[in-house]
Amino acid sequence: MQCLKGLGEGMSEGRLVFSGVANLPVENAVKVISCVYHTDPGHGWLAVKGSLLAELGIEREITSFSFMRGETVYLEEDGDMSAFLDACHAKGYRVEFRDSYRDTSPVRNYPPYEEHWLGKPLAEKDMISLHGHQENYKVTERTAKGYIIVGELSGVRYKLPLKDYPKYVEKRLGDNGKE
Repeated sequence: MQCLKGLGEGMSEGRLVFSGVANLPVENAVKVISCVYHTDPGHGWLAVKGSLLAELGIEREITSFSFMRGETVYLEEDGDMSAFLDACHAKGYRVEFRDSYRDTSPVRNYPPYEEHWLGKPLAEKDMISLHGHQENYKVTERTAKGYIIVGELSGVRYKLPLKDYPKYVEKRLGDNGKE
């Protein structure tokens, strides 16, 4: 089942249409999922929570053509988005969306999707990078409330919350600070 792309003929904001199968009516849906469909002139990505991919059991099917930022996964429209929509349809979920168009989508600059990120705690000695920071950080300690990280060059210490740390972390790096 392929998703028709864009908001052209036969589509309207708030309703995804599958080739051959219309989106489930609200009254028949087990669950209604709201998403943002980010597009630019060349491509599109459906933003969903990583936990939803795990709930659907498709987190290992998503390719590195999709992107991540924090807990949000941006599913590329050609394959990963279709896999997501198929899984939603099979579970009886209705997917609603709002379109967010930009000449150049910032999604293009997010790190590629990595399944092993989803819901996994950080470990001591993990190297990470943070959104909006130029240097890498090393996880030095896990406390009852979160993680202590230290800047590799500056030595600046930060605390990350245990539960919501993916909001702040851009990506995990290898032991040597490289992806």
